Amino acid sequence: MTAVELLRDAAGVQPPSFATVAVEAVDCTQLAPVEFRADSVVVLRDAAGGAQLALIVEVQNRRDARKRFSWPVYSTALRARLECPTALMVICPDPAVARWCEQAIELGPSGTITPLAVHPGRIPLITDPERARACPELAVLSATAHAERPEIGPALQAMLAALDTLDEDRAKLYLNYVFAVLPSVARKHLEEIVTTTSHEYERIAGQYLSHWVDQGRVEGREEGREEGRAEGRVEGR
Repeated sequence: MTAVELLRDAAGVQPPSFATVAVEAVDCTQLAPVEFRADSVVVLRDAAGGAQLALIVEVQNRRDARKRFSWPVYSTALRARLECPTALMVICPDPAVARWCEQAIELGPSGTITPLAVHPGRIPLITDPERARACPELAVLSATAHAERPEIGPALQAMLAALDTLDEDRAKLYLNYVFAVLPSVARKHLEEIVTTTSHEYERIAGQYLSHWVDQGRVEGREEGREEGRAEGRVEGR
């Protein structure tokens, strides 16, 4: 569902009416013996199971001229297989790469294909807890994409409200990811929210403590291995 939210809120494309959305096979093989695989394919289907839109999601960290030949294959091969409209959305951490990706790809006299590029500046800032709960993954992306903005406090609180709706494993996974990628100022802000309002985010506070327990175990194992290596060197001498 996150890909659909990005399509609507970050790429500015309103998806068609649909009943279900699911990640499906990413094989975009054409009739010739050449395989093309997209990073992900999300298909929107109606209540009868008919495909309404196939959304191809690619992650691109740098310019790659070959993609401008393979991306049209993804779109046209998937369109032929599912017999429905397709959209190609490219997620780029770097805005400059996004500007390159969203340039129209000329197919020749017959037309063009234009990828939809999403970079952190286009990810919506989510500060409403209800909206965050509706799509926790988008709330996580929002908090990490806008970590330098003054509104980061409400965005982090909205994200914590969203994480509180998830099962323990997913909540811990996302929380660890956020702590790993946030800059130091925003990370300290998040630590303060979790530790000073633990009554409000009781389960998330537990995940926070678990995060540091796990990190302590890793550091302890590393320290133990280093001490063992040092003792081995002394004994060897």
